[in-house]
Amino acid sequence: MQINEFPEIKENVLLSGYTTLKIGGPAKYFYTAKKIIDLAKILQLAGKNRLPIKVIGQGSKILFSDNGFPGLIIKNASNDVEFLGNGILKVASGYPLPLLISQLIERNLDASCLVGIPGTIGGAICNNAGAWGGTISDSFLSAQLLNMNSGEISKIGKHWFQFEYRNSRLKHDTEQIVIEVNLKFTQQNAAELAKKASEYLKLRQEKQPAGNTCGSVFKNPEGKIAGKLIEDCGLKGHQIGGIKISEKHANFFENTGKATACDFLKMAEFVINKVLEKFKVKLEPEFQPLGFDAKEVRFLYA
Repeated sequence: MQINEFPEIKENVLLSGYTTLKIGGPAKYFYTAKKIIDLAKILQLAGKNRLPIKVIGQGSKILFSDNGFPGLIIKNASNDVEFLGNGILKVASGYPLPLLISQLIERNLDASCLVGIPGTIGGAICNNAGAWGGTISDSFLSAQLLNMNSGEISKIGKHWFQFEYRNSRLKHDTEQIVIEVNLKFTQQNAAELAKKASEYLKLRQEKQPAGNTCGSVFKNPEGKIAGKLIEDCGLKGHQIGGIKISEKHANFFENTGKATACDFLKMAEFVINKVLEKFKVKLEPEFQPLGFDAKEVRFLYA
């Protein structure tokens, strides 16, 4: 890696400080891209050096290995937004989702299905984030994608993304990252919108833990609720090492202070096996493990 081309690149940065779970060893290289052009340049350099690359936002759905990441972690901090009228906006993928939601509400635009969700726009698109019966894909128009191998930027429509429940094609594509998104939200009465947003935020605060978590650990199986299945196995409050199943919501694993990625994976495997044994339902991960050997995480996808 030609460090002198990007003096802002850091080495051996602990990744625990860059996820909401606060777990993770050192990245070999770490870079914060504040502009889309910086993102394109660093990706081209990394491609030339054939480095493993991962672009992250606020790390709300990520579990990094205790051994860290053997390549380049790029924190996407691009934060431009432009409101184009008629509920349409253009926003950089590194823009913080909570900040955007507050701006949409100020403009009487209904983004209530995203209220209280952490992370960035890019992460929300990748995971098709949402709640209360809606997802960000409902408001999606198009996006600009950057090919991490060629550096080519292309405009892509909704069909390419193949949006599903907490999933999109982007989540599994190793070549493309989203750099800019066009969204459209509907206008709503200001008082009604503010009331709905306030109620949703209050419900989240009442039902979800405020500590260090990665959000929901498992997807809801069709017709069922993952948290209820885990709770009905009597697992609320169960602890392995520094990881504890939340007393508030059983689909949240809390880092009690000194948890390791190993603790988290042990808990995930334990929960999967208990739910499978009791209900014959295989829970699927909603988080993304990074930096692990395939053997370490194969139980998540078996």
